[in-house]
Amino acid sequence: PDNHPGNCRLIAGSQGQVFIKLSAAIILRAITINHATPNSISSAPKDFAVYVTHYLVFFTLIFLYGLKEEDEEKEILPGQFTFMAGQNPSQTFQVKNEQSGFISHVRLHVLSNWGNPEYMCVYQISVHGDPAHHGD
Repeated sequence: PDNHPGNCRLIAGSQGQVFIKLSAAIILRAITINHATPNSISSAPKDFAVYVTHYLVFFTLIFLYGLKEEDEEKEILPGQFTFMAGQNPSQTFQVKNEQSGFISHVRLHVLSNWGNPEYMCVYQISVHGDPAHHGD
């Protein structure tokens, strides 16, 4: 990936969210965050939470009933993590709370960055898991 400084998803402020729709349903095992270099850490995510939506729940909400405000709370929190400054710019975080079932969406909610009050840069997010087998 091209992780040169500035080639990122720019988010205004020190908090923000990134939504990811997976191309196939998986059982979530880990998430990887990549930042440009340890030298530009102030704009990197620091504390973040990972939320997921179960494939069946999302399918039911959208296609059968339509998404309702109260249904948005059906997300599951498999973990909260800290991207460590001064370490490898590519860090993988294992899911703490295993959930049952396949997921279709991931929401990365960044609670803080490493000190830049104006913006945050998210360079690359990788979602790792076990794919659904045909017939699951």
